[in-house]
Amino acid sequence: MRQARASLPNEALNMEEIKFWLKIMQEHTIFINLGLPNEAKDYVEATKEFHRAFCSLSQKAERLKSSKKASEVLTELGNVLEEFCHYQRKLLSDKMNGCLGGAHYPFFFDHVIRETMYFLALVKQVETTEVLYKNGSQTKEMVLWLRFMADHTKLMYHYLDPSERRLLKMSMEFVELFDNLVLESRDVASMLYCHKGEIKAFRRFLLDVRIDVQRLRDFKQMTAELISDCRVLSMMSVDLVDHMKRESEHFLMILTLIERGLVKHCPEVFQDDVESANWEDQERLDDKLEIEETDLADMLNESEDSSNLTGDERMELASKQQEEDLKASVDILSETAMETDNAADEPLIAVIEMESTENSRVSEVKEEKQVEVVLENQETVVKIEEKAEEKLEDTIPVEAVVPKEKIYAKASNYKYMPNKFAGKTPEEKLREKAQKEKTQNKIRRLGKK
Repeated sequence: MRQARASLPNEALNMEEIKFWLKIMQEHTIFINLGLPNEAKDYVEATKEFHRAFCSLSQKAERLKSSKKASEVLTELGNVLEEFCHYQRKLLSDKMNGCLGGAHYPFFFDHVIRETMYFLALVKQVETTEVLYKNGSQTKEMVLWLRFMADHTKLMYHYLDPSERRLLKMSMEFVELFDNLVLESRDVASMLYCHKGEIKAFRRFLLDVRIDVQRLRDFKQMTAELISDCRVLSMMSVDLVDHMKRESEHFLMILTLIERGLVKHCPEVFQDDVESANWEDQERLDDKLEIEETDLADMLNESEDSSNLTGDERMELASKQQEEDLKASVDILSETAMETDNAADEPLIAVIEMESTENSRVSEVKEEKQVEVVLENQETVVKIEEKAEEKLEDTIPVEAVVPKEKIYAKASNYKYMPNKFAGKTPEEKLREKAQKEKTQNKIRRLGKK
């Protein structure tokens, strides 16, 4: 719902709002500088320059007496704020690209950028209309400020020490609460589209928001007192928590202005209350316009060139264009085919590896079977040797006992006959020793006879 505020009582409120935000910008420069690494000397010096500029503007705002000087200060302030926005975007970009260290989250830079853009929009309103929030809206203010409060809850949660479990639990409850309030305010902004008249549900929503913001302000106050007394472990300073507490109090003041009816309905064309197109960076808008102009010029040039051609030339140009498109599609298809072939080779490699493992297993099984056959043949050879020795003992006298080498020579005709000098297992050695003792005993018995 697009709404506008009535003329607020004189210029005093405008200047108080500007003084408040100038103080906030000064503190932003201090917090940014504290979190920058020592090696980022250029950024440190630039931050100090912005701090001096905001301090100077704050002093000028305190001494203002005429509207002419006020316009000069507002113009200078708008230029400084635009430069400060670009500088903070540079910090955010370097932080996200890993080119900037330090103790700040990218989320912190995004938060201070949005607050700077909000202040810049207020300055432009005062310059053009001399009345704050004349072109503003209730729902836009609600969404923006609730998002600021949600950012505070997240930063407080991540700046607390992990051992502070109770405070972390309380902070997480506030995080969930204000995230839901941001979503609810967006829904309200969508439902109040071009609606005229007061909505009781919206009045109740304002009351709920006021109660929750007061609770958050009290929590910030309590945290600041604990930090000042060194009774809590945290990366936050007292100044940072006090800074966030004063922003909560300012949001309560804006809620009071809305509740008292200083924001009236406006029957103009609806503009999105959630995201303001006027807040987009002017450089980015210029880049978009340049791209659109170049594309349009190329299209006009192509149309002019084609208009000068005859019918046959146009047919030839169209056929050439079709051939080029066909070649491009063939190239794309060939690339995709190569990719699919490469992808298809991977399962083939896996299959080949599986086949090699199976072949190795089969060969191992065959070797085991061959070993078993050799052992069986060795047992048969031993039995043959025993029978041959028994026959020799019965027929040959003691003096003409056949040497063992000849027995092996006779038995060497059998298949898988092991070599005499080959390595033997312990069982074979024991068996051979027992057989040798047996033959020696038989020889002794024959000698006694």
